[in-house]
Amino acid sequence: MSANVSGPADLVRHRNSMSPLRKAGLQPVAGEMMDDRKAVPMIDLIDPWEVDALGELPLERYFTKAYFMGHGKQSWHSSWTNLYVPGSVSFDLQQLKRNAEDLRAQGSVFRIESIPMMVLRYGRGAFGVAPINEKSESEYGALAADMEVYGPRGFWKSLPSRSSNWLLAFSLNAPSPAAEEYSPLIFKAMSGGTPHPLAWHQLKGGGYCQFFQFAEAFLAQLPKPAQEGAARKVHAVGLRVA
Repeated sequence: MSANVSGPADLVRHRNSMSPLRKAGLQPVAGEMMDDRKAVPMIDLIDPWEVDALGELPLERYFTKAYFMGHGKQSWHSSWTNLYVPGSVSFDLQQLKRNAEDLRAQGSVFRIESIPMMVLRYGRGAFGVAPINEKSESEYGALAADMEVYGPRGFWKSLPSRSSNWLLAFSLNAPSPAAEEYSPLIFKAMSGGTPHPLAWHQLKGGGYCQFFQFAEAFLAQLPKPAQEGAARKVHAVGLRVA
């Protein structure tokens, strides 16, 4: 039986009162371990038409990775449909695990998934596009056709809204995230109500192959940046992404 868990009702009810799921991109507490980063970029969900770089071409384009955390109460082996709530996407894996400790209750199941992100940096700032659910080739094809109508300078207008729970657009504040390889990983933990820290189990994820095919094709159509070498190249594990 499937369950819509990544952003379920019990999580949404706590959204306004709980401190761990503040707006995405929390800076870690001093002295605590981050996910191999000296400074974690701030990340804020936006609607695509809010991008203030309309009419410009990106100076840099590359891939990086982020993490999505879902939380609910259901069987360990249930299937998951990811639903975005504030704070559920971050570049800091350890921060999401700390959030899970604050949210834990008897029977809670937490699932953190690595997700790929296409980063486009403009003169006015950097923006990211990341899937939290995978779609079919035909659905990505229909989106690509819509993007062609607006062209490389206005394609943001054709992206799904923030409520789609599919391709989400983010404003990335300084420092911009580094280009990183993407490895499809899932981390799961279940709370037994004990005082001991959650025990996380690492599994292999799905890979978002359709997203990479869509993103590669889109980046290939973008005019090259004026500055030579501005486009970064990153290879995902088992996937050619740029």
